[in-house]
Amino acid sequence: MMNKQWLSYSLMIAALVAPLCSTDLRAEQKSGYKDNANFAGPASTVYQLEDDDEIKTPVFGLPVVDQMLQPWFDFKKSLNDDYGLQFGLEYTTVYQQTSDEIEGEDDHAWSGIVRAKGKWGLLNRGQVNQGALVFSVDNRANYSDVSPADFGNNIGFIAQPAYLFSDVDNVLVDFHWQQLLSNGRTGFIVGRFDPSDFMHVLGHKSPWTSFQNLNVSLDSSIAYPDLGVGAGVGHWFEPTTSGQFYLLGGFNDANGKITEEKAFQHGAEFFKFFELGWTPSRQERYSTNLHITFWDVDEREHDGVNAAKGVAVGTNYTWQQLTVFGQVGISDTEDDADPQIYKNSYTTGLTYNIRNSSDQFGLAVNYGELAVAGLGEQTVVESYYRLQLTANMALTPSVQFIDDPALHPEKSSVTLFGLRLRLTF
Repeated sequence: MMNKQWLSYSLMIAALVAPLCSTDLRAEQKSGYKDNANFAGPASTVYQLEDDDEIKTPVFGLPVVDQMLQPWFDFKKSLNDDYGLQFGLEYTTVYQQTSDEIEGEDDHAWSGIVRAKGKWGLLNRGQVNQGALVFSVDNRANYSDVSPADFGNNIGFIAQPAYLFSDVDNVLVDFHWQQLLSNGRTGFIVGRFDPSDFMHVLGHKSPWTSFQNLNVSLDSSIAYPDLGVGAGVGHWFEPTTSGQFYLLGGFNDANGKITEEKAFQHGAEFFKFFELGWTPSRQERYSTNLHITFWDVDEREHDGVNAAKGVAVGTNYTWQQLTVFGQVGISDTEDDADPQIYKNSYTTGLTYNIRNSSDQFGLAVNYGELAVAGLGEQTVVESYYRLQLTANMALTPSVQFIDDPALHPEKSSVTLFGLRLRLTF
């Protein structure tokens, strides 16, 4: 266990004892990472590289630590300027506690993720039609017997109370090529990636910094595969006086697994998606957006899983610091072998950025009709407050209230209390 977790424990202790806090506020970015996301969503590696590099407004500022860290950020900037290499390290840990566990099950879950990530511009570096290799590697380790990703089993909840936070050890997450064309208006991706990072995304969809419950953050009427090999393409149409439209489409290995690097092990079984969206401008894609997403997944014969298809609509709108959002997902169901969690899913909520700080409050409600006949519905209310303690450290307490957990033999509702600590550098 210690051999498996030594890196996670070391960074956790460093985060608690010697916070890597605020840095020089002379620029918007510490190392100059800008305009990374293109067609990728807030949980993606390229988006997080830019977001982590952004100068934050923290509760505390320690000039001595700032001076100690400045050479590190200067070094990262020189790598980007000289070689087109952007690089980041992060550590995120999640702890969850309940008093409503099923009898005999653990009442808490705790795990952490150490991630090394990067983007290397190797073709047309510094130009609008740049081509880049994107990569990320995780160490995901438990500090308790149960991980937050699996904690649903302990409370009779069908879904993950904190997705991504599992115990899969060392895994390759991203390894793909992103290429821009047509003066940056068209782009394609090919390689290993998570399709949920690119399709049906809105600004609140990041388990690193926002909501953690799978049903709230994503859309459980969609039978997302685990990450795997695939390809996708996106295109921005010419802007008009009414805004800007875009198209996205792609496919992934329907049998992809984070713990396996082999592609299409069980043959040509695909997850496909197509999306049409609108936003006032490319810069506002995550904050004000309306889109419709169609998806389809093939039958997975080896695993005995049905084919499925569906449609999802997502929208959000931002007034200054307040963003409101909503999404609806509808899918077809046949029997217990359907791959999606919900037949239909409905989510609404808001995020509020606190003035003169980098803090954020979030509140959302999800209602879902389970795909398995006879299990009824589940409702989740999740709320969090992300406190930007220092420029490189955020602490996020959260509460999840789950009404009618489908598999709990005694409780009609469950409450989870959570704490997330995130350290970036």
